[in-house]
This record gives sequence, structure tokens and C-alpha cells, in this order.
Amino acid sequence: RFLRAKNPKWIISSTPTILTEEFIDLPLHGVINLHEAPLPKYRGSASYFWFIVNNEKFANTTVHYVAKELDTGPIIFEGPKVHVQQSTVFSLWFKMLASHRSSWDYLLPYLDNGEKLPSTEQPISDFKEYSFPDRKSNNILRGRKISFVNYNDIRFIFSAAIHGLTEKL
Repeated sequence: RFLRAKNPKWIISSTPTILTEEFIDLPLHGVINLHEAPLPKYRGSASYFWFIVNNEKFANTTVHYVAKELDTGPIIFEGPKVHVQQSTVFSLWFKMLASHRSSWDYLLPYLDNGEKLPSTEQPISDFKEYSFPDRKSNNILRGRKISFVNYNDIRFIFSAAIHGLTEKL
């Protein structure tokens, strides 16, 4: 009721939660999702983990309209290529998240003017849906001696929580 009363033009999302049809249909111009993976190749959750498991060399973020089926909506923007370095899963996740800066540079003029963002339909082939890591994929990382987080990641998280982001993204 609260959102409906606000009559939004857009809702911007970056959640791993599957959104309801009622929520998707609420804003005038649609729900925009900031996805930390290239679409349609990596639909679903925890893609940064799967980049490492699948030995990807580069990956990019995608901004797309949310549709009823998982990560199938029209693509609005593709972010810059990010080198997939196999240090920790957290560090790759953070690099992917930080690469959304260029997404905002693209989105903000449209959002400011109240215009619907141009988009292109996704190809209907060349995709796979991913979920959170399973035992087999965790064993692959363990065999490669790649952890989810390390001491430097934890130090960065605490520093950012206490002092804000002081390192260059």
C-alpha cells in the first residue's frame, strides 16, 4: 500500500529475492535490477562465485528490467569488463558491485528526466540459471585454495563499517 500510494515511475532492485508479479507491475516504467553478472549467460544468484568455478577470465554487470521469469527481462545496460582474479569470492563480489558505478552514470539522466530507459530483449539461448554454491562447487574452490573471505577482506569490511569506504574502488 505504501509504494502504491507513492505511484513510483521505477523501483530499483538488487536483491536475490524473486519479486512478485504485483510488485513488478507496480511502477509506471518497471522494476530495474542491478545484476552482478552478464545476462543471459549467468541468470540467478551468486554469479561471482560461479565465475571462479567456471574459470571465467572476465565478467561484467548488467542492468535489466525485471520480468516474471528469473533474470529474463530486457537489458538496459552492460557494465565494463572486470578481470576475474581468483583471490577470494568476496573480493570479486566487491569488484563486481563497484563496477556498477558506470551503470549509475548511464541510468541517472533517464531517471532524472522521468524517461523510460531504452532496452533490448535478451537472446533466448546461451543461458544457465545458477543458484547458491553447492558442495561440489565448494570443493572445486577448496581444491584451488580459494576462500570466500580472507583476513584482508575482513579488515576491509570492518574499516568500511567504521570509517566508510576510504580505499579507491
